[in-house]
Amino acid sequence: MTSEPPSGWPTTTGNDVVLVVHADCDAGYELVQELLASGRRVVVTARYAVSLSRILLGKSSADVMAIAADVDEQAQRARLMQRAADRFGHIAWVVDGRSGMLTHTTSVVESDAA
Repeated sequence: MTSEPPSGWPTTTGNDVVLVVHADCDAGYELVQELLASGRRVVVTARYAVSLSRILLGKSSADVMAIAADVDEQAQRARLMQRAADRFGHIAWVVDGRSGMLTHTTSVVESDAA
């Protein structure tokens, strides 16, 4: 397993946990594969659980977790973050699988508190 992050990814440790929202699109799927190959643990989410099944195939539950949630709804987003943190600890980054937009979790938590 390589420790190289996906291209354009900030310098992080291989132990970082990344939440990928909208992971069900093709770009999200590819990003998740790169993150897992680089040694990161990944939480993936999409509105419907069935759309996340291809990501889980052949992967260890120690490395990836799938949660169905509508991230546009604050209550579901908060529950998603809590479940992810309960499972893997601190979530370092949130990335949108559709756009590749990367956000440090401090920004996500602060926007939910506002």
